[in-house]
Amino acid sequence: MTPLQQRIMRRVWYSYAISILARKEFLKGMMLVVGLHLLATLVYVRAVVENFLATELGSLPEHVFSVLSSIVAEGKILECLSVGLVLYAIWAFPFPRFRLLHMLRPV
Repeated sequence: MTPLQQRIMRRVWYSYAISILARKEFLKGMMLVVGLHLLATLVYVRAVVENFLATELGSLPEHVFSVLSSIVAEGKILECLSVGLVLYAIWAFPFPRFRLLHMLRPV
């Protein structure tokens, strides 16, 4: 290959890599991975699971709300951001949410 062809091919590969990195799905997936990583490093996951299992089933939404409100009240910004990132990334993926809910409806 001549130097001109090598330069052209390098530019082609650069533009291909940029087109992959600029896709919405890739960026949302990276947000999900970063948010999950932040959440796993900032929160002791085993304690969270044990707390969920120790709570009664009927009071689980109240427990989740009280935990999230205490995180906000204590000013733990990184935990709030990681939870928000994870929730946004999960909600932003285009999967058939309503069709799944329709399939779960009793006949």
